[in-house]
Amino acid sequence: MKIDPKLHILDQLVSKDREIVQNFADRHEVIKKCGESMKEAIREVRSRGWQTHEKVWNACLFVNTISYDLSHKVYALVYERDDWKRRLAARELAVLIYEAGEDIPTVFGKNFRSSCATLGISKALTSALDKDLKRVSNLWNENRSILK
Repeated sequence: MKIDPKLHILDQLVSKDREIVQNFADRHEVIKKCGESMKEAIREVRSRGWQTHEKVWNACLFVNTISYDLSHKVYALVYERDDWKRRLAARELAVLIYEAGEDIPTVFGKNFRSSCATLGISKALTSALDKDLKRVSNLWNENRSILK
């Protein structure tokens, strides 16, 4: 398939492959189902009074929710044809990224880490998480002023 070089980069992406639309739909469905499972787990541990477990599940649900929201905003940004609506999607995406960046230190802070230690979550897993959080933190620090 030949792509018109005059097309906006997002328009080029759309014109390449309609399979991407199905991939988004499939991803959204999987993320939604995971979120429902996590909410059920949170209700269960809350009913049992397991606050330590709840902190870990809440962090998982936070990541799941952000993933869902980001995916929908990226989809809107890519597939929206109206420029004003596309700009709206871009602004909403920037706000979402900014708010998530602000919340990450609290969500994965002292209480979360204490819960992980209490539950015996492996050092390998928490180290891998630390590595990923460091990358997110670096990205956040580099782009905070632009997003704001």
